[in-house]
Amino acid sequence: MKKWVVFLTLVVIILGTWTFFKKGKGTPDPLKAPSFILKDAQGHDFNSSKEAAGKPMLVHFWASWCPPCLEEFPELLQMTQKPARADLQFVLISHDSKWQDAQELLAKSGAVGPAVHVLLDSSTQVAERFGTFQIPETYLISASGQVVAKWVGPQKWTSEAMRSTILQALQ
Repeated sequence: MKKWVVFLTLVVIILGTWTFFKKGKGTPDPLKAPSFILKDAQGHDFNSSKEAAGKPMLVHFWASWCPPCLEEFPELLQMTQKPARADLQFVLISHDSKWQDAQELLAKSGAVGPAVHVLLDSSTQVAERFGTFQIPETYLISASGQVVAKWVGPQKWTSEAMRSTILQALQ
């Protein structure tokens, strides 16, 4: 029994040391946002590498069956009409299984601004590539393609604090 305790203690120490040195010290490099191609409601491909190249992007994962998404969606759409920065692109990625459900919520929630791309990812493939584990979840991506901020859960999108946070993160 005593040998097992010593053995397990050594394993934990070795793994801990290896993990520490593998990660290194200091601040990690910013996360590069994954590129993706999804279809919009008209069946056109949206290629994130081409469509938003050189522009900051707010990528938002949501679904019409998600209560927290329903709570924040009108305010998110309101923010698209008066973005924190004029060049900010909004990419709203629905996890709904069909377009009809997503479009019904969009119709109920209000108008969307001009720089809004609504896409469907019913397989959640793109969300998985981002590392999304729940919805709503939102990523702010700089013009150079780096993830500079992430929000999990519903947000107060039209608040002055949110506007300030977005502007500061994109500097």
